[in-house]
Amino acid sequence: MAFHIVYNSFEPKGRDYIGKRSTDNPYDDYLGSFSDPTFQPEHKIALAYATSLEGAIWLEMMFQRVFNVVEDPQFANRSVQTSTKFQYDPTGLVRSPETRAKIAEGLRGKPKSEEHKQKLKKPKSPTHRANLAKSRQGMKLSPQHCEAIRAGNTGKRRTLEQRQKISEALTGVNTWAKNRHWYHNDIGETRMCYEAPGPEWKPGRKP
Repeated sequence: MAFHIVYNSFEPKGRDYIGKRSTDNPYDDYLGSFSDPTFQPEHKIALAYATSLEGAIWLEMMFQRVFNVVEDPQFANRSVQTSTKFQYDPTGLVRSPETRAKIAEGLRGKPKSEEHKQKLKKPKSPTHRANLAKSRQGMKLSPQHCEAIRAGNTGKRRTLEQRQKISEALTGVNTWAKNRHWYHNDIGETRMCYEAPGPEWKPGRKP
């Protein structure tokens, strides 16, 4: 069952933030999508519950206007909800290095509850995985990120079941490697391409 809530997260003896959230657990440790790095909330309270996402958005708009969250320095909100039909679609979004650095800095060292850790370990639903894949489309990984992924996979042996799942997941997907093949030459160089780079190149990644 999903709960649609409007909440107020706050610092002890500090500022507040009013937002909305749809979640299976209204008591989770989510404290908001604020962008102010100086705002460090530790608690939250539910201001109102709604039976739908649209209702929660409407309530969020009302609370933000009543408390004048943008003008009042007591609140960390920098903008207000403006439409009951607002939906955020991150498909194709490319974040700048500065934005990624700020997000990483904001999450670095932030403790997670045991409940949060267990949730992160749970298998994601097909819908969740599909939405996650869409959100990453068009995002370019840095050379350091690519190298970290490559190092993490080096020497890792996958089971037959894992290989089968990867094959099924990529079936019909237009990946970078689709229809490409490995070729090597006599001096040990390897390339993945659609056809042999030259007469000295032979099929296969290894001689």
